[in-house]
Amino acid sequence: MTTQTDHYQNEFSSVWSKLPGYKTSWLDRLRLKAINEFTLEGFPSLKAEDWKYTDLTAVKEARFRTRQLPSSDIPRDQVDNIIKELEGAISIVFVDGILYRADTNAESQGLLLSGFKDAVDQRLGHLKDYLIAYPDTVSAFESLNTAFMNDGVYLFLEADKVLQKPIQLLYISTRENQHNGMHSRNLLVFGENSRATVVERHVSLSDGKEYLSNSVTQTVLNAGATVEYTKIQEEAASAFHFAVNRAFLEENSSLILHTHDFGARLTRHNMNIELNGGNAICRLNGLFMVDGERQADNYALVEHKVPNCQSESMFRGVLDHKSKGVFRGRIKVHQDAQRTNAQLNNANMLLSNDAEIDTMPQLEIYADDVKCNHGSSSGKLDEDQLFYLTSRGVEKEAAHKLLVYAFSNTVVDRIESEIVQKLVKTILLNRLASNGDLKELLQ
Repeated sequence: MTTQTDHYQNEFSSVWSKLPGYKTSWLDRLRLKAINEFTLEGFPSLKAEDWKYTDLTAVKEARFRTRQLPSSDIPRDQVDNIIKELEGAISIVFVDGILYRADTNAESQGLLLSGFKDAVDQRLGHLKDYLIAYPDTVSAFESLNTAFMNDGVYLFLEADKVLQKPIQLLYISTRENQHNGMHSRNLLVFGENSRATVVERHVSLSDGKEYLSNSVTQTVLNAGATVEYTKIQEEAASAFHFAVNRAFLEENSSLILHTHDFGARLTRHNMNIELNGGNAICRLNGLFMVDGERQADNYALVEHKVPNCQSESMFRGVLDHKSKGVFRGRIKVHQDAQRTNAQLNNANMLLSNDAEIDTMPQLEIYADDVKCNHGSSSGKLDEDQLFYLTSRGVEKEAAHKLLVYAFSNTVVDRIESEIVQKLVKTILLNRLASNGDLKELLQ
């Protein structure tokens, strides 16, 4: 047993009785199984195939603690202003990993929206069935999440319900979040022929704070459901952000999943999509932007398990200074999944000679009647395009930012919801144009 696993074993022993559902037999067994698996395996090393480009030394040494009580000094005006940035949304908000507020008018629209802790305490819906059915083969961070899951979102949208307003899952970190580990567990279930737009956003109000955000999201789309899901990650520059999103699609359902990584010292996002019903459609769109010595990892696995399904994955990375990016995308077509149509592409822009990208798109095909392709490319700014802009009076720095924006915006433009796209573009512009020069050029 290593020192790192000792810490989390001791931490679990000290907080277990305070976690949701304590002395609920099935949940106790689930937590114990998870902490025992983590204690046995520990954090992955560079020798593990899926982690050979990701050094976890800083995470192992941090010794994060699990917050049990709400923050004592919440900057309510700042929190309320961030909530309002997504116009008209139905919101559920967490501050430093603890439920802060949830909109109360959701049920009138056929939507059950609850904190995970409240859902466990009230034994809502089929929470037990979904948690027990979670895959056995998981990462160390998924095991930690299952052991320590304390709060998060339980969402159930009734069959045939069509939401006009987006649902906002908002996670805010404050200055009190130093050395805390947040293990949010989200379960989202969409009924047959329902339709919804979801935004998951992680924001820090105080930079320089080292904390761990470790979330797991299970998304279930029943037959005919249509969901557009946008994730925006704006953690503090010294934070660690690990996230797993497992989605299960039944027949004629459609999932569009957008991910945008702008913050964190180290971020790792695993997307595991299962197309389990005929004519299901999945589109993944990802953007990661890193600078300094930060790192962003994106791992996407799309499994075609039945015939006549489609998937399309497009990821773009922008890397500056001594930053690092990792992309591993894999399309797996099972033997019975005939007439699969799947594409996978990754493109990266390196703004510095010291920036590094490791990219590996993969196809694993066991069926013979398929249409699949994959590709990747990495390069620097196009000097001809830069010359074209500067020769027409655009300052070099502004021209540089404009080309980065254009490259990044190809991902953002794929967001179908206008108000969600507007929010992401605002965040992107604010990141690139602190002095306003780019905003003026785009007007």
